[in-house]
Amino acid sequence: MADQAAGLRSLFAHTRANSRPSLLIVTGSDANKGAIAAHFARAAAATGRATVLIDGSAGQVATACGTSCRYELAHVLAGDKPLADVVKVLTPHLLLLPAARALSRFGSFSADEESRLSQVFATGIAQAFASVGTEDVQVDLIVVNAEPGEAARAVEAFGRDARVVMVASDQSDSLRGAYAEMKSLSQGHAIENFEIVVPESGDASNSGIVFTNLANAARRFLDIELVDGGSVPIAAQSRAQNAGPSNANTRRSPLSMRASLKPAASELSANAVAAASSSLSIQEVSHAANA
Repeated sequence: MADQAAGLRSLFAHTRANSRPSLLIVTGSDANKGAIAAHFARAAAATGRATVLIDGSAGQVATACGTSCRYELAHVLAGDKPLADVVKVLTPHLLLLPAARALSRFGSFSADEESRLSQVFATGIAQAFASVGTEDVQVDLIVVNAEPGEAARAVEAFGRDARVVMVASDQSDSLRGAYAEMKSLSQGHAIENFEIVVPESGDASNSGIVFTNLANAARRFLDIELVDGGSVPIAAQSRAQNAGPSNANTRRSPLSMRASLKPAASELSANAVAAASSSLSIQEVSHAANA
């Protein structure tokens, strides 16, 4: 797996600047994860950054972007389809690449599959950008929407220096899923930095409660400190889907995309925490601690 990981990461290298693009892995088991991955990718592309959105789910990102994908990267690796039949050009600076099956097989590609993978990222991505007239075809940001249990493969494939965003809501399954994913990545892959982003559906106080409970559980059971990434108004996603790119000369660091997020409450009253304790307790969040 190590050789394939090194090869895949090198495929995205900037030949001019000799540096890799920024990496953002969005994971967790929340139903809105795909929409949030699309949100980050679109926010970056709107500033003129050449962005590749890799979907490791069964079409959730495509649905969030108002499209559908019949084929995925695995068809290209098998030699069944050309990349042009798989990749979706969402905007002049944003490509969507469905890759659930391919990502799940990372580390076990044959020599022929590795060769086709190399061609995809060495020339195919650049040609896809060029086909819509994008002048700068050097990939600047990779956003990976990783399914639960697959985030480790994404980290291995694209780099341990990735910014890992964990999507979590106040639903118990979402909380437990986020905790279990952080436990796996921190204990099995030495990932220490996680950012919590909460999909907002109307209750502004929820983002602070979710973060507080996850942060307490992570600190107590995993000995890691989480970063509060605030909340994303999910209702605004449909408007963002139709937003075009802005000034192509504007560049931002990955962290600056958080400026478009609504920050979580910095302080929560004792009453607010107590009111949510029945569904958002540390015990509930850390249910996977002994799993």
